[in-house]
Amino acid sequence: LPLDILEEQVDAYIARREMISPARRTAFDILRLVEGGAHSTDLLHGRSGGLDGRDAALAHELVLGTLRRRNQLDFLCEHYSGRAAGKLDNE
Repeated sequence: LPLDILEEQVDAYIARREMISPARRTAFDILRLVEGGAHSTDLLHGRSGGLDGRDAALAHELVLGTLRRRNQLDFLCEHYSGRAAGKLDNE
């Protein structure tokens, strides 16, 4: 890619990242770590301490709800994408 296009893509990524709420960013980061083998309860306890009460509750619900429904979400992703869940980009 030409440098100017790459710079535009990086700038767009940074802008999108800054628009994400702290609770959602925390939940996303925790879920990525859980995918690598970490324990969600330890991460939720450690990483939600800096959030206000409502954001911490939202992060907890997003993480635990996603993990509770993981099999169903994987099935739906596979069904509608036509690819195995393990072959999909984690993001």
